[in-house]
Amino acid sequence: MGWDEKGIHCGVWINHTEVDVIFQYKNDVRRFHMRDKWGDWGYGINLFLGDDVTPTSTTVNPWSSTDMKVKGGTAEKFEFRVVRNGKTLVSRWQDINAYTGNLGDGDMGKVPGEQKITIADGLIIQYTFYDAGNYHTDDLPSAHQCYVTVAPDRSAWMAVVMPPGSPTAQKPFHRFVLPAAHNFGFNTMDNCAVIASKLGPAALVTEVLLPLLGPLGFIGHLGPIAASKALGIMEATSRNQKDNVPDQLAMGARFFEVRASRLNPQLRSLTGLNDLYFHHGMLPGQPILTFFQDAVNFLCAQRTEIIVVWFTWNQWSEANPEPETVLKMLQDCFNDAKTKGVTLERGTFADLDRPVDTLRQENKRFILSFKNDGYNPYDNFDTKRHAVADGSGIITELSEMSAEKQKGTPMTYLQCQTTMSSNTYGLAAAITFHNRVLLAQKAKTDPLTLDWLYAHVKARLGDDHLLVIMNDFFDLATSDVANQLTKTRLWDP
Repeated sequence: MGWDEKGIHCGVWINHTEVDVIFQYKNDVRRFHMRDKWGDWGYGINLFLGDDVTPTSTTVNPWSSTDMKVKGGTAEKFEFRVVRNGKTLVSRWQDINAYTGNLGDGDMGKVPGEQKITIADGLIIQYTFYDAGNYHTDDLPSAHQCYVTVAPDRSAWMAVVMPPGSPTAQKPFHRFVLPAAHNFGFNTMDNCAVIASKLGPAALVTEVLLPLLGPLGFIGHLGPIAASKALGIMEATSRNQKDNVPDQLAMGARFFEVRASRLNPQLRSLTGLNDLYFHHGMLPGQPILTFFQDAVNFLCAQRTEIIVVWFTWNQWSEANPEPETVLKMLQDCFNDAKTKGVTLERGTFADLDRPVDTLRQENKRFILSFKNDGYNPYDNFDTKRHAVADGSGIITELSEMSAEKQKGTPMTYLQCQTTMSSNTYGLAAAITFHNRVLLAQKAKTDPLTLDWLYAHVKARLGDDHLLVIMNDFFDLATSDVANQLTKTRLWDP
């Protein structure tokens, strides 16, 4: 890459035959189009250059990518469009300084929270844009990363796969492979912003950053720190999701791991944040009540869908709620649903082996159990492996899992996210330059990890145990791989 050039890695997942995803810089146009329908032997993505009618390349799975670059200016316009039968559904653009890589004007969204999904024509378009900035190592990409996923609206995918009254709906619920947004509730920085604004510079270091960043010896160079810098570090090291729970549900998420607590007394007194919050480590995300309300509202609208929740406590705080408090909060939401003509009952993990239609008929469409009840997933997660930039560590982790080891657990976790905040160089970039390092490798590793799952999970883990596929910055590829794996698990008696 020349001194006056900045690279952009463009990746796609497309699961609709009428859709084009187009990336463009000046006269350099790259168009992706689905070759065939999912599940057919020829399924893949064609890449066309410019107006060519013959593809320059074709993949054998639902992903494809290309590398582009902007050159020789301080405000070079890069854009992508999602087009269906000639109609533009989404168009986003971003000015990029080719010399420095810095972002200028544009509507693509410089931070994850600005990169919203679009629901149009029965489709969902989801995208992420990783700002690589000027800091890169062998573990962080030097090129910006733009990743677009497109698929039909997944608000009712369970009803499509197991229609009420169908033979498939008589099969046990554990035949499902459920997609999940990893750390789903850390989808907003609003409460972290309150902490950053209420604490003084010294307190931000002692009360937040030192506990957050732990053993890093070089944290001392930060000294007293401004609120904006502290918030940037919190987001760069810890934010896993950009979309709220209603949007996650629309994309197909059906499993939610809740890690809940109140803030510790010192932070509560300084900030006035007194609710029960989802936590990522010591940092608060959205209120738990908001999650319950969003989930119940979704179940009122989608009366054949089922949600599974594993409720755990945040290990950073002793201010954990009693189960009775949580269940009272949930029951209040059920009571609100009843005013809308919808009856909901709480199911538990003991119901996971029962037929899907039975759960629907008994209105047990919100399944919730507590970790304190003795439930834990089969999970082979290893932090060091998830910090390997190319995703190979995750593949190794997944390949060591077996059906035999699932016994005695209610579900199996299949975690796909690269965790570059556990990588020393990645964490240094997050602290110094606010690189959103949890997003850095997603566009390149998702096609590897998710495709591996699709190819190997059924043979390795069988049909008789609930599977959960987790990923950061939840997307339609993660959702649809779970959807398709569920279908393959229904083939057997």
